[in-house]
Amino acid sequence: MKGKMRICALAFVFFAMAASVGAAEKQKENRPWEFLQLGVWYGVGSNQNEADVYGFRIGLPVCGGQSTVSGIELGVLGASSQQVNGLQLGPLAVIANKLNGLSLGIANMADTVNGLQIGVVNVAKDRSVQIGLVNWISDSCLPFFPFVNVKF
Repeated sequence: MKGKMRICALAFVFFAMAASVGAAEKQKENRPWEFLQLGVWYGVGSNQNEADVYGFRIGLPVCGGQSTVSGIELGVLGASSQQVNGLQLGPLAVIANKLNGLSLGIANMADTVNGLQIGVVNVAKDRSVQIGLVNWISDSCLPFFPFVNVKF
């Protein structure tokens, strides 16, 4: 029972972070970039809010920020970024405003997905291809469908 409560509490924290992912978009002209970013929490560590990533963003235990990741974003517990072009992986929760690629986690949440979400719970706003037990695309004519859900 305690294990389930901990998982629920962690999921709540990660989904609460989703609100901050949708914060005002920063201007991306002449933004600095990094090949490797290390983080300990959303926006904490390295330059997760200021510099885009062309390579790897790694979170111990969580990574994420307002910048764009083009490559691989891996959080030991979860990952949360404004935009991801590539692979986003976090065992508990994976959150992005815009995902172009593959999202893997127990819970995946994104506004727009040009790619695939694989997890137990997958949530998208306007389009996605989802594989999991609970699949939700809010702007779809069939918002909920178990196992596989698709909207282009």
